[in-house]
Amino acid sequence: MAELESFYELLQQQPLFQGLSRDNLTAIFSKVKMNFQKYAPGNIVRAETDPCRDLLFLLKGTIDVSHSSSNHRIVFTETWNNPTVIGAESIFGLSQHHQRTYRASSDLQTLSIGKEFITSILLQYEVFRFNLLGLLSTRIQRSNRMLWDTPRPTLLHRFVQVLQHNFNKPSGEKHIYGKLVDLAPYVDATRLNLSILLNRLQDEGLIQMERKHLTLSALEKIILYAQEHEE
Repeated sequence: MAELESFYELLQQQPLFQGLSRDNLTAIFSKVKMNFQKYAPGNIVRAETDPCRDLLFLLKGTIDVSHSSSNHRIVFTETWNNPTVIGAESIFGLSQHHQRTYRASSDLQTLSIGKEFITSILLQYEVFRFNLLGLLSTRIQRSNRMLWDTPRPTLLHRFVQVLQHNFNKPSGEKHIYGKLVDLAPYVDATRLNLSILLNRLQDEGLIQMERKHLTLSALEKIILYAQEHEE
């Protein structure tokens, strides 16, 4: 019984199940096929461009989320914690493929529900529909705002814009993999000027530079630093 109670609590924390009662959840999962799976650290959970055939809910653990530039020379990676749902923006629409690669960064427990059960059962529940609409609307509005972002005049602020456009979460540790010469065009800079900026941020303790790898200790601190250095 304790395990069942804990499971319901985990589900009710998930963004798409918030507001559903335990009676609702019991009714849903008497009809829905639930696929539970565990992943060891380093295992790929879903890969970029793979078909999206289900919604994947993170129950326990953390997951690394990566996506690459169009030429695949730059990779942006961040870590998401539970509760999180994967696939909400990809399960319907024109391109039903994952936009990112998801890899377990700790021991991971997941629950997946196939599209056929989403459409035939879960969407019958008004709370679930509103939660899904709210989640998708938030992501669409964020994307639309980015389309109208005015290019910033300074390299520091253009660099921060690129970070905000490529990471979903505005805080926490982030990683960028690739050569500076390939990253520089995205911030409209030469490799030398970008290197000067990154060394400055490293001196401030905001990033760590390694060969083909940048570690951003806390994105929110870089954003704050840029705000404090408006020019």
